[in-house]
Amino acid sequence: MTIQPILEIDAVSKYYGSFLAISDVHFMVSKGEVVGLVGLNGAGKTTIINMLLGFLHTSAGNIRLFGNIVKPENAYRMHPKIGFATGDMSLFANFTGKEYINFLKRAYKIKNDKRLDDLCKRFSPQLDKKIKNLSRGNKQKIALIAAFLPNPELVVLDEPSSGLDPLMQQKFLELINEEGAKGTTIFMSSHYLNEVADVCSRVLFIRDGKLVKDVPRAELESSHGKSVHITTRNLVKPPMKSTVIGHQKTTNGYELSFIYKDSPIKLQQWLTSLPQLSDFTVEDHDIESAFSDLYAKGKDEII
Repeated sequence: MTIQPILEIDAVSKYYGSFLAISDVHFMVSKGEVVGLVGLNGAGKTTIINMLLGFLHTSAGNIRLFGNIVKPENAYRMHPKIGFATGDMSLFANFTGKEYINFLKRAYKIKNDKRLDDLCKRFSPQLDKKIKNLSRGNKQKIALIAAFLPNPELVVLDEPSSGLDPLMQQKFLELINEEGAKGTTIFMSSHYLNEVADVCSRVLFIRDGKLVKDVPRAELESSHGKSVHITTRNLVKPPMKSTVIGHQKTTNGYELSFIYKDSPIKLQQWLTSLPQLSDFTVEDHDIESAFSDLYAKGKDEII
């Protein structure tokens, strides 16, 4: 039996006037997946989220939620199944946090306070102050509580940890892990790869409106290696199990940068076998560095 994906983006493009913001994007999110959308500011993350929630029309292609094509005129019918929070979310400024939460409880017909109590214990929100008088971080706590309060089938988060201090960021990621473990489907954007790498089953990389990589967690976990930069008098080939990041001729010879994913002892042996070697550096290459390489080099490969 074929399982219907909860979210399906099918050949979607979006123009703002003559500017192509999103170009022919395809991906699916199945029930119970935790999927991250990662890209630099301006890459198109928020545009995709606004389209899938029905806040914007697509210029081409279709978006389906729960099997239904999303359009601004019908998206409200799907919203009761969705929790949503963004890093700059507008809340009811003249409500206190408590008044806003009570409004949501009535809207979602929530009678059991256990869920609310658990979320408040986690985030310690300031509920007695008016929202307009709260710091950005405390507003964000209330936005996250609101997103998860109704136990939605799908949670959509756009830069959700923006404004949170490191302790609250950790508590937020713990919540994502717990929700994912119980089968909640989560789609979240970020421009920090390390923020999503430990909690997402897949990470989608977007650059200049194009989806350039769809990486399962296992591939992310295996992306670690050594970042090597060497200077030699003559041009040399990198060792086996290496991915070249860049090379150029200089006044001192040749510079070669690559990611190495084999035994460090073999790397040491290879380096000592180069009689023309004049300089080298070897550093850990983590997933955040891999993300930087993708954007700095403009390649379609992350590692």
